[in-house]
Amino acid sequence: MFSVVMSVNTKNTVASKKEEQIAQPIAGFRLFDLSGKAPQLIEGNKFSRAKPHQLCIFVENVEVKEQNLLAEYFVAPAPIRMQAENAETRTTEDGTGNLIIFNLPKANIASGAITQCWQFSKNDPVGTYQLELQFNDIVFKGLAFQILK
Repeated sequence: MFSVVMSVNTKNTVASKKEEQIAQPIAGFRLFDLSGKAPQLIEGNKFSRAKPHQLCIFVENVEVKEQNLLAEYFVAPAPIRMQAENAETRTTEDGTGNLIIFNLPKANIASGAITQCWQFSKNDPVGTYQLELQFNDIVFKGLAFQILK
């Protein structure tokens, strides 16, 4: 079962007002191997569901309001059940599309950076996952990652 692990900020830099005006909103993901004493970054967009790996989604350089919407839409290669605490979850009829909606107060977001991590189990489908993100009014499309056995 695909489940959310945490929703915290990992960016600790503070940009000047001029840099904030120039910086474009960005979104993406990082893969981490949690098998050692400290998490190790995995290069690329492929990882094994049989190992203790996490997919961490990030959104940066965005305007943070008092209340913020973070929506994550995953399209899996086969039906999957996704769970997240403190979020609304919607699933398509065929079970492959999952929309997870979080309402994040400004107090939970530092430095304008949002990180959401997911952990996969051995029961989750292998294959390519498509991902779209929305933070407030900004939509990020075209993200993909692959889960291997």
